[in-house]
Amino acid sequence: MNGFIFANPNIGLAPTLFYTIRIPLRPFDSGIDYEDQPVETEFSLEWLVLPVRDWRELSNKSFDLSSDEQDCSIYLGCAHNPVEIRSLRFNRTGSLLLQAQCTLFCDFEFEGVGKSATLEVTVDLAFEGLAAESSIINPHADEKGIRDKLAQFVEPVAYDLTPGRSSYYSSDYVWFNAKAE
Repeated sequence: MNGFIFANPNIGLAPTLFYTIRIPLRPFDSGIDYEDQPVETEFSLEWLVLPVRDWRELSNKSFDLSSDEQDCSIYLGCAHNPVEIRSLRFNRTGSLLLQAQCTLFCDFEFEGVGKSATLEVTVDLAFEGLAAESSIINPHADEKGIRDKLAQFVEPVAYDLTPGRSSYYSSDYVWFNAKAE
């Protein structure tokens, strides 16, 4: 799990804090004859709008998200099948660890892959850090400049303020590791 700060002036989206959760599944046989078996896939829960500035405040919080506050899918049957988070609850289990309990509605009928299903999922997550577009957070600024800019979106004390790179995000993003307590 991680946070990210993103803006899109073309659609009028000001810089906004979003969260991403990736839940990899163990390889399994999907029963779909036109895809290689076993299938390796994950739930990709992205563009989550959670009303917390500090990821550490997620503990013991529950969220009922609208479809406007998420963009989620699972790639199965050679298609991105929409997933809707019906409920989401977090518990902190360690310094950088959270447990998430969620109810996911998987719309497999949307792409004709199969029958839709609602799943109850409990997963352990490591909170990895924060990605920010380098046009929003200048990675070459001094520590005070970075802290002041981050403070507009998150609690800077929750992150190592030394800019880095993430293997998941492109070079257009600057990465800040979550700080262990």
